[in-house]
Amino acid sequence: GEPQIFHCNHYNRVLQLIIEDCHYIAREAILIRSAAEVSHRQLQGVFAEHPEWSVGECLQYAETLYRYCGFGDLALHEAFAATDAPLRIRERHSHYGAALRLNYGKRRWPGEFFDLGFAEGALKAAFGQEHDGHIDNNPDHPPLSMGGEYTDFVLRPVETSVLAVLSSAAPPSLPNQEAV
Repeated sequence: GEPQIFHCNHYNRVLQLIIEDCHYIAREAILIRSAAEVSHRQLQGVFAEHPEWSVGECLQYAETLYRYCGFGDLALHEAFAATDAPLRIRERHSHYGAALRLNYGKRRWPGEFFDLGFAEGALKAAFGQEHDGHIDNNPDHPPLSMGGEYTDFVLRPVETSVLAVLSSAAPPSLPNQEAV
């Protein structure tokens, strides 16, 4: 694994709100991708030390680590039990979901971006395949950060990553110097 640094919910909430307030950047992607990268690196190292673990055991470890760190109750084992895409993972408690409810007024969008990113990174480390997801923002069952009782994440395996497509593409040809 890798070293971890923890901050209180107030620090995490304020940092996320600052990033969310920057409307000119890809704020959701930044929050999700950074969490996915960190969790993937952390878990990939642990899983490499335990090649005897099954995918289910890897996901159970990731779920236990997430809970132990105080991030919430992310049911990653549901991804292992799923038989088809999309994968649906439910969270009944979220550090970020609870912290974001401390704000004044109602949120206009879900805020469990770290949670989703952690799930994406854990699935990539366990399955060896990237997953891309979103927070299910069902008006009948709003996410925790919007006052709901749980948050559902919907994840799908990524068939071909953008990096693989770009690296396999031929480089652009230069203009013919003689024609200039």
